[in-house]
Amino acid sequence: MKKIDFTVLIPVYNTPAEQLIECVYSLCPANQSIEQDYKIVIIDDGSCEIGTCDALEFLKRSLDVKVHHFPQNKGVSAALNMGHELIDTEYIALSGSSDISFRERFKIQTDHLLENPDIDVLGTNLFSFLNSDCNRKPLYTSNHAYETTLKERSEGWLTNHGTVMYKNQSVKDVGGYKLPGRAQDVDLWKRMAISGKKIRTLKQVLYAWRK
Repeated sequence: MKKIDFTVLIPVYNTPAEQLIECVYSLCPANQSIEQDYKIVIIDDGSCEIGTCDALEFLKRSLDVKVHHFPQNKGVSAALNMGHELIDTEYIALSGSSDISFRERFKIQTDHLLENPDIDVLGTNLFSFLNSDCNRKPLYTSNHAYETTLKERSEGWLTNHGTVMYKNQSVKDVGGYKLPGRAQDVDLWKRMAISGKKIRTLKQVLYAWRK
């Protein structure tokens, strides 16, 4: 049976332990409906919080997560680019380190990519919730169309960053992430779209973004 060969990539910097553990558990094969194995790689961007460091050690032992450390904080773009160099699968699935992926996320994304192998970046819609809200009532729900163009979103917000599964080489083709701080994702999508890469967003909400 054909499958999409992918690795999960998570950049981490001082994420609270309980949030990081919940995030990774939502992404691990045991908690996703997809029937295939895959690896999870964390790039620790120089975390100095004891709770974060303890959580990383716990995840290495309990889930066999691969953790690579920067000795000093270099920023999320540097962490993601390092992940691209370390990962050798064709596709990479991203996640923010405190966010939650729904159980069907990888199954739905890989099924779609198998049917549409020309897609370079495939995101999903998401909702955000306040960390202080124990009921996790959606604060905002995105409504990206399947295809969003630069004509419609000139700033480059063509899909939702943490939700994506993309081709590693397609990202490398345009030089990877370049901005050191915020907006590194929209900058990347903009350069990819200009270069002719195909970016799409599934209508399903498959990701919860913690604010």
